[in-house]
Amino acid sequence: QKYTHYRGDVETIKVKSIPFEQALSEGVTFVKMDCEGAELEILEGIEDWKLVTHLVFEYSFTKRREMAAFWALIDHLGRHFDQIWFRDENWHHLEQWPWHTDSLIFCRKSIENESAVF
Repeated sequence: QKYTHYRGDVETIKVKSIPFEQALSEGVTFVKMDCEGAELEILEGIEDWKLVTHLVFEYSFTKRREMAAFWALIDHLGRHFDQIWFRDENWHHLEQWPWHTDSLIFCRKSIENESAVF
């Protein structure tokens, strides 16, 4: 319940899962995350993206409004992904996120011999 925006009684079910880093070790190349605000904790903890060439996630500004945290995560991801896209309307001057929205982030790692992959 830490990350959910639902209030009141919510039906829950248990599902089998594996640690995220274990999934990365199993040949995953594309990651699309939607973890209701837990993305930030997960992303900050990953040092080795293994074979992942594409990452898409929603940055939850509604959970963490400080722009310094956003730029730190972008720098962290930039160690693996050489292309990172997001809607940037001169955000560099902001200290806090002033809107009540989140932002989609797209990351891509260039790979050798791309024509053989796509």
